[in-house]
Amino acid sequence: LDEPFAADCTSITLGDGVSTVTRNRWAGNVLEDARVHAPMLIASTALHAFASDPVTGSGPAAVVEFAPELTDADLAVRIVDRVGSGGGGVSLAEAKVVVSGGRGVGEGGFGPLEELAALLGGAVGCSRVVTSAGWRPHAEQVGQTGTKVAPDLYIAIGISGATQHIAGCKNAKTMIAINTDPDATIMSFADYAVIGDAATVVPALVDAVRAAKS
Repeated sequence: LDEPFAADCTSITLGDGVSTVTRNRWAGNVLEDARVHAPMLIASTALHAFASDPVTGSGPAAVVEFAPELTDADLAVRIVDRVGSGGGGVSLAEAKVVVSGGRGVGEGGFGPLEELAALLGGAVGCSRVVTSAGWRPHAEQVGQTGTKVAPDLYIAIGISGATQHIAGCKNAKTMIAINTDPDATIMSFADYAVIGDAATVVPALVDAVRAAKS
């Protein structure tokens, strides 16, 4: 088509000959606004960047079958084997509830988070700082360089709110932040903020949820 292409867009504004796209750059630490001067724009969107609406009615689109004939010589990468993560339970990317922990939780403090997530039928997530420290596996990392999530409820515990982390959870329908720092960046993105120590607040939440279920 000989037209410009913008990848991994989190926002797209179409104009008359000039379109504006927002993209995550530098591992999600910077949001870039770029103007595209062209009558047509081809773009791909970041995972969970836009809410999806049910398709109604029918349009003129037609399904065209395409079956390319490829040999091993055409492939730059060959899959030798597939090894699962070994984890069970709800998939982080598909979970309706995500309970995420950051540096403030501490290396040995994820037990109550796992319990809370299990009670809510959700999954455990974490920040990049946590995976970099080796406290939790990378498969649980939420953020631009991890998994982008869009749950009904996102509970951020002991997470400061770095740009790359917000990029991975900003599409949650409801966000609750628990932090000892009232000025933490995550607080400005949260629908509900709890100022307190995770070691005290989370066990209390576990008890409350368990009592409500009994």
